[in-house]
Amino acid sequence: MPFLPYSYSAFHRPASGKTHSHGGSGPRSRAEGEKEGYSEPLLQEVLVSGQHFPGRELLSYLCLFFPNSDPFDSLIPRVGFFIIYNSLIKMKPENFVLYSGGAQGAETEFGKQAEKTGVQEVTLTFEGHKIFRERGVRVLTTDELLKGDVSLAYIAKLMNRKFNTGKLFKKVLQSIWHQINCAEEVFVVGKILDDNTVKGGTGWGAEFSKLCNKTLHVFDQEQDSWFKWSTDSWKKEKQPKIKCKNFAGTGTRFLNGNGKKAIKDLFDASFKK
Repeated sequence: MPFLPYSYSAFHRPASGKTHSHGGSGPRSRAEGEKEGYSEPLLQEVLVSGQHFPGRELLSYLCLFFPNSDPFDSLIPRVGFFIIYNSLIKMKPENFVLYSGGAQGAETEFGKQAEKTGVQEVTLTFEGHKIFRERGVRVLTTDELLKGDVSLAYIAKLMNRKFNTGKLFKKVLQSIWHQINCAEEVFVVGKILDDNTVKGGTGWGAEFSKLCNKTLHVFDQEQDSWFKWSTDSWKKEKQPKIKCKNFAGTGTRFLNGNGKKAIKDLFDASFKK
């Protein structure tokens, strides 16, 4: 990987506040950067961290391509780098992490496509829960599950429906909370109801995503189409792409043919050259 300068705000200027000979505040060469403690492994982590286009990091990376100019000087270098950066990320599926639950149906298919594509996988589960994925299994402790504990009465009121009050179902909802909490964007396969919620226990993942202002996409199997949540309503969308390093994939246990194809197409559109 090429040497890259630190992020523009917190790390772009050395602790000493030194201004370099080339007119900028970041290192011009690998040797100069290493002398001042710039770490390439950490830079690589910054490059693939979080959502696409974290502006301040992007501006600092421009120094790699335009070392003698200030990244604010011209719109053209910035636009050019957006394209370069997106291409680099798209070519590295191993930098992305799927958070899912390994349940039968949609979650199993998300896991299969992640493994096939080379995306990392974290399968969040709990003792006594049957899952259909063995890759990246992470068994949540009792204390961890409690962190995702939300009143069933609140969820029922939020989603205009009654839920099973058994301990197992409550743990399922708690594990879904962790899936969504770990993700920056969420993909769901299921059915959108007339009240704008999603059918089944999966619907809690969608509602929690809305509450947290996560980017939320739902593939409605009956309508055979993707929808994106926008403020207070669903907007039909063309083929979405995975744009965040950490994303969640969940959905119905009753996955049909077009739902399975939608998951495959999502990974193909996001990671295949």
